[in-house]
Amino acid sequence: MTNAAVSSEIALERHYTIKEIAARWAVSENTARRTFEHEVGVLVFGPDESRYKRKRKLLRVPESVLIRVHQQQRAN
Repeated sequence: MTNAAVSSEIALERHYTIKEIAARWAVSENTARRTFEHEVGVLVFGPDESRYKRKRKLLRVPESVLIRVHQQQRAN
C-alpha cells in the first residue's frame, strides 16, 4: 500500500478528542493529552505560542493511533 493510500485511510477514519479518550480510558484529560501529544499521526490544531498561559492546542487522535498506543501500553 502506498503512503498516499495510507494517508487517505487515516484521513477518513474516526478521530477522537482528548476528552473522549480520557472518558473511555478513565484517566484525566491531562494524562490523555500527555499520552498523545507527540504521537505520529495525531492532528494538532492551534498556534505553537499563545499570549495566554492556559491556551492549549486542539488534538484529534485517529482511531488507528488510538489502537496502536493502547497496544503499546498493554505490552508494558
